[in-house]
Amino acid sequence: MKKEKNKMRKICLLLSLCLLFGCVSVVSAQDTQISVFLNAQRVVFPDQEPMLISDRTMVPLRAIFEAYGCMVEWNNGAAYTACAMPGRVRLLQIIEGGNQILVRDYMLENGKEKATQSTIVLDVPAQNVNGRIMVPLRAISEALDAEVVWNGITSSVNIFYDKGNIYGLEQQNQFIAENYIKVQHILLENSDAGKSKGEIIIHQVKQGTNFEALMYEHNLDGGVAKNPEGYVFTKGEVGDQSFEDAAFALNVGQVTDQPVKSAKGYHVIQRVALEQEDYEAVRLQAMQKLALGQ
Repeated sequence: MKKEKNKMRKICLLLSLCLLFGCVSVVSAQDTQISVFLNAQRVVFPDQEPMLISDRTMVPLRAIFEAYGCMVEWNNGAAYTACAMPGRVRLLQIIEGGNQILVRDYMLENGKEKATQSTIVLDVPAQNVNGRIMVPLRAISEALDAEVVWNGITSSVNIFYDKGNIYGLEQQNQFIAENYIKVQHILLENSDAGKSKGEIIIHQVKQGTNFEALMYEHNLDGGVAKNPEGYVFTKGEVGDQSFEDAAFALNVGQVTDQPVKSAKGYHVIQRVALEQEDYEAVRLQAMQKLALGQ
């Protein structure tokens, strides 16, 4: 009987130790912060840190892709990511709960559009953690032709990639700043009276009258109500060469010296500064132009 009691004590002690070490292991795993560096620059994860799941480093999908300079959009439980690379736009599709990344490359070949498709298998499925979709870091880096090095001593991941292989946010912003402009304009009648009114408006602006006040008072362009802050465009989009040339000849804050004639009438044009929201509005188009040399 005594032996049975001793045996039970040993079993209970063993179970207690197992539970104790098990709890310590889980806490340690949760307390270990995994740092991610992209070409030696630390990646900031604002609301969900990287974590180990099934011995794989999982990272929030949006944060890591945006660190590369890619765009991320969600639709019906799937993430669509666009990355600008020399000669191609790479689109990645990742479905929540899915075990693969669908990779599509769009390029121009002899002036014609061409697309190729491949897949990257995820050894741990994409999954929702605290409202963020987590994906294996190594698979993302593979999709973007990068090298991943794990440092077990510092619990950090170092990602190395050739900056010439992908256009980052800084390059995209520079391209937008050099190739896109934003203007406000006042459309007037296509007549001598319209031209004369334009000359008067230009004189008023140069005397200090607020351009926007005159724009609301005289403009015949119905679209101004939807775009009061102005129109953003690049060369070849306006459809009227005279308007486009006059607009691109202006510096920010300048107004045309003379009314500009187009098929729609006479215009008084003012160039205004691009805002951050303007950069985001044209980013996908700019990425395509940058990547494909359009």
